Amino acid sequence: MIRRGDELWQYVDEGGAHGGSDPRTYYRYKQRLDGFVSLDAGATIGSMTTLPLVFNGKELTVNVNAAGYVKVALLDGSGSAIPGLDLADCDPIATNSVEHVVTWGGESLVEAYCGQTVRLQFEMQNAKLYAFEFTCNDVRGDVDGDCEVGWRDLGKLASKWLLSRFSW
Repeated sequence: MIRRGDELWQYVDEGGAHGGSDPRTYYRYKQRLDGFVSLDAGATIGSMTTLPLVFNGKELTVNVNAAGYVKVALLDGSGSAIPGLDLADCDPIATNSVEHVVTWGGESLVEAYCGQTVRLQFEMQNAKLYAFEFTCNDVRGDVDGDCEVGWRDLGKLASKWLLSRFSW
């Protein structure tokens, strides 16, 4: 597989058996970056809360396809809402993007909670959440080499946490 921008490209050889004379055909399959696993919500509003985690980063980015919307709340380690970072404060995410910066009142406010135990709560309707990541930069700029990035792939999250803490 090869990463090209927001896609993964996979080349395959389909056709005749090894050594056979049947024609061989080569295809390129394109897949969404980190699009192997998703948390899906239909017309009914759903929510999911992560287990406690500690992050290092300046912004929270999400990989989503939202015909409806996605909202995110930053909660403290015990699950209580952090003032200004609740679902009601989150700017609704209604886009198809692999790196959408989550904002509350137009600002990305997570850096102040870097190194602290927090939880994320997602509320979704008619949307797919593929991944979330705390990044060390504005996704349009350069990465700060000192920053560790966390939880890139929801598949890794699913295998670690088994997504045991969500309700629909």
